[in-house]
This record gives sequence, C-alpha cells and structure tokens, in this order.
Amino acid sequence: MITMISNTPSYSTYSESVEDFCKRAKAEKPFSDARKMALEVEAKAGAAECVAAIQTNPQFADQMASTYTFLRDFEVVDLAEVIKQDPTELELHNQLFEAQANEIMMQRIEIYNRMKANGSSGASIFKNIMAFNKTLPEDYQKATRLNIIANAAIPDSTASSTVDFTSITPNELGQLVKSGRFPELPSLVLPKKIDLTKETNLQIQALNNAKVNYIDLIQKQIEFDKSIGKSTTHLDSLLNLMQNFNA
Repeated sequence: MITMISNTPSYSTYSESVEDFCKRAKAEKPFSDARKMALEVEAKAGAAECVAAIQTNPQFADQMASTYTFLRDFEVVDLAEVIKQDPTELELHNQLFEAQANEIMMQRIEIYNRMKANGSSGASIFKNIMAFNKTLPEDYQKATRLNIIANAAIPDSTASSTVDFTSITPNELGQLVKSGRFPELPSLVLPKKIDLTKETNLQIQALNNAKVNYIDLIQKQIEFDKSIGKSTTHLDSLLNLMQNFNA
C-alpha cells in the first residue's frame, strides 16, 4: 500500500491549467507514474476542470482513461493515524485492501479493452470507468479519493435517474452505457439464443430490442459465481446500482 498524508491544498491556490500541466509533465517524463500525476491534476486544477479538459482534449482524455484503468488504486491516509495502529492489524488491512484494489483494476481493464476494441474515444472510456467507480463501495471510493473525480464526471443527479432494469432492452442499456450513466456489464447469458441455422441478423435485431430483466440475470450470475468460489463484489455493486435506479 502506498500511503499519503491527506492534506492536499485547496484547488483555488493553483493557477496552472490542465493543458499547461500536461505539457510540462510530458516534457519532464512519460506517464510512468500516471496515478500520481492524475492526483496532481485534480489537486492543481480541480476535478471539474479536469473533466472539462477530458471532453475537449482527446490526447488528455486518452491519458486519463488509461491512468484510471491500468494503475491500481492506493489508499489516502493520515500518517499520524497510521502509526497508532497495531502493526499486525495494519498489515492485514493492507493485504485485504491490495487484493480488493487489484480485483477492481482487472474489472476496469476488462471495460477498457472491450470499449477500445469497439473504437470508443478516450473521453467515452473515461466516463464509463467513472460510472463503474461509482458502483464501488462508498468507503472504498472515499479511501482512494475516487469519489472526487467520479462525482465530477457523473453528478449524482444524473446517475440516479430512474430506469427499470427489470424491463429494458439491450439497445436501451447500450445507450445508458454510451452516455456514461451506467457502467458496462460483464458478459451475461441472455434468456434467448440465436438459431444459427436461420438468418442471424434479424434475430440479433430482435434480441437487441426485446425487453430483458437484467436484475434477474445479475442475481442468477451472482448465484453461479458464488457456487464456483468466484468473487461477486463487482456484480453485487452493479445489482445495488440497478436497484437504486429502480427506486
């Protein structure tokens, strides 16, 4: 675990723009420490300005999409509090956090690779990664400061709009994902399958426009994954987000 004192100065005390920072950072060294640089961008320019720059600067958007995908989250802590903790308990906490962070990183990579293969822009990928981040446990978001940038990218008023996931078509879900209001789902087995002995294009169109109960699908996938000893952390978060949309 990388530790950091949580006393970041106010955004307003800095005048350097996101554009100038990125130019300077690229001139000094490559994004080998991209997570640290991303935090510096947030601290110097503010999360809102960072998100605005992502929408207007494709190169910056690509860098931030990669940053928030391929580097493991670290916990922002107060060192004064850390030294008071029992060393054994602290080591166990670190191990559990690192395991959780590694699993979350792999889930982001799956989203990134899928969207990249489909030709999505850096800005679109970034927004979907942020939508995914908002499905993570609230204490994890706060501990890693992901909530700052995620809330700037996807305000709660947008993310909480009512959607009925018990009756929504794959095409409608795709529009939600494309808009960044909901993260991409992992591969799920849909109730109906394609008959390869018949014309497939019409079948695919029909399936994409047929109502699906995604909450039921997620619940069944959770049951199956648990039966084979697979972690369901991400699916549990997605299910909770879907149910909140339904509320």
